[in-house]
Amino acid sequence: MAEEKDYPQFNDDIPCLSSEQANNLVELVKAQMGETIVSTVNKYFNMNQFIRFLFVSKFFEKKRKEFNLSLKDVSSKIKVPQYRVEAIENARLSEIQSEALKKYASLLGLEKGFEQWSAQNADIIEEISNL
Repeated sequence: MAEEKDYPQFNDDIPCLSSEQANNLVELVKAQMGETIVSTVNKYFNMNQFIRFLFVSKFFEKKRKEFNLSLKDVSSKIKVPQYRVEAIENARLSEIQSEALKKYASLLGLEKGFEQWSAQNADIIEEISNL
């Protein structure tokens, strides 16, 4: 697996995969596990979007731990239910609220990087905003 530095970076070090890079990973999964697994997964969520958001979710989790904050701390500080914070960190796109995501980015001091990531991944932000 490539090191994180090999991926495009935005301000605040939020890693970002392009849709094309994510599609390459989807194709790798197809090649290794077969078309059936990708078709099955895509019935429940967009695998490309999931892969791209996974980088953000794990980056947020990493930053939270660097700040020595628990999920409960984050929930309390941004006034969002803890399960919504967990949804962000576990890339459960169907449970994420865009406002919670913005508040979490702000708490971690990642506003600029998150704004740039959001612009690059408008389809994911739109999907989250429609929930």
